[in-house]
Amino acid sequence: KPKYDFFYFTLNANAGIEHKGLRLFVEMLPVLCGKFNLRGQVLVYFPSTGLPHKLNALKSDERKKISKYSNNIDFIWGWQSQEKLAEIMATSRFGFFPNEMDCSPRIIAECLLRDRPIVVNSKIWGGWHYVCDDTGDFFEPHNKDSLSKSIDRVMSKEYKTRDWFMDNYGFEKSSRRLVEFLLPKYKHVEDFSHIYFDKYQNVIERSCGSEEIMKVSVITANHNCKQYIKHCIKSVFE
Repeated sequence: KPKYDFFYFTLNANAGIEHKGLRLFVEMLPVLCGKFNLRGQVLVYFPSTGLPHKLNALKSDERKKISKYSNNIDFIWGWQSQEKLAEIMATSRFGFFPNEMDCSPRIIAECLLRDRPIVVNSKIWGGWHYVCDDTGDFFEPHNKDSLSKSIDRVMSKEYKTRDWFMDNYGFEKSSRRLVEFLLPKYKHVEDFSHIYFDKYQNVIERSCGSEEIMKVSVITANHNCKQYIKHCIKSVFE
């Protein structure tokens, strides 16, 4: 059994409030740590130097609300290694995401790959496509009853989120989907079997082998492809 019930990652800055849902997290503490008496890990990964070990981005009354539940929350301050991030997720039962403006937050994907369900703000700008009956639940922001129902569902069910993620968003499907996305604009893309971001180049090489590597395109090697993707993403919001 995991040592903690939930984890939450945030920033000690305005971006923590605007993007990571820090203020909403504080608002929901009476449900998480009060009603359900859950234990959580909160990683404050920015700033990584000169750490005040205090959430200065919040108002004093909000910090007092957090201190009320100090016995339920363990804070981790500053940038952490990949091994530490894996440990935080592995020792928690679910990931809590009150995030509002994180477009397709990678932490959600990492959480699912580690077989941990997710509880996600229903108004999140991105990442909503990862939430379904097989991965976790949405909650309505500022609605404590909604969050209570989500926690009840997630805590009472067994999940295999890694299997779901690999079936729907694993390397094979997502890299081929990106080929289909770019094909209408870049006809030469049809020469490639997979397209992925350059940071995954080693993964591509290991997956495809030397005889297939010439069929793989690395997006950031092509500036025009990058601009096209940016244009498509921007057009969604216009």
